[in-house]
Amino acid sequence: MSLAEDLVDPKQLFVMLFSIVSVGLIFFFGSRAESDPQQLEKINFIFSFFAFAYLLLGLALYYSGISSFMRKRLIENIPTSKVRSIAIGPVEIYGEVVANRKKILISPDWKKVCVYYLNIEKGEIKEGSALEKLAKTKIRTDRIPFLLRDETGEVLVDTKEAEIKIFTHEVTTNTDYIIAPGDKIYIMGTASKNPQADKIKATETEKIVINKGENKQVFTISNKSEKEILTKLKRGAIAGFVGGITLTIFFFSWVLFSLV
Repeated sequence: MSLAEDLVDPKQLFVMLFSIVSVGLIFFFGSRAESDPQQLEKINFIFSFFAFAYLLLGLALYYSGISSFMRKRLIENIPTSKVRSIAIGPVEIYGEVVANRKKILISPDWKKVCVYYLNIEKGEIKEGSALEKLAKTKIRTDRIPFLLRDETGEVLVDTKEAEIKIFTHEVTTNTDYIIAPGDKIYIMGTASKNPQADKIKATETEKIVINKGENKQVFTISNKSEKEILTKLKRGAIAGFVGGITLTIFFFSWVLFSLV
């Protein structure tokens, strides 16, 4: 993720930009309608279209705000555990990545040893539409289980189904977002008994695994601290609530205006 994506949720940013552009179009056609009454029917149609679009986007933003708020509350209600104190169930841990001795990955661009990579190779098109540039973008990703270590011990982390959020400021035309051995990361997931323990002759460390769990709860891996994640979720919740309510009010204002 880039710095911009860290500060503002991309989906919320899209809604905000759409709202600004649409308001601009409404004022543009509205000014033309004042000098040309024949344009009035067009402006009414455009106004109606954007009003309904605002309602849908407002509900989507409101849902996004609720989702961010609920996730924030969930993280706040689960204390950060030491590896030695992990109990079966929801868990929140912070520690250092240790490579799996059985397998490692090499990131495509930086050629670094890692346990996860997301490689984004942007097209080398200097001119053209955003869609043309997007079509030339290549995305490669891979992940493997790894160990997380703190001062009390190590625990196995199965990254399958994890929502991985890695932030970097080294964004180029060909960027690797990676989790490498030695990286400090925050994990919120579910501690479970390793179902493969008997088959793989698991060590004491591998008998417990952090994964998404049977109840499919939150499973997040990030190189941001808990405080930074909570701040981002709080910002997303506020933006979702305020944006959702504002756009919904705009829709009902149009309904009242139409009835007058």
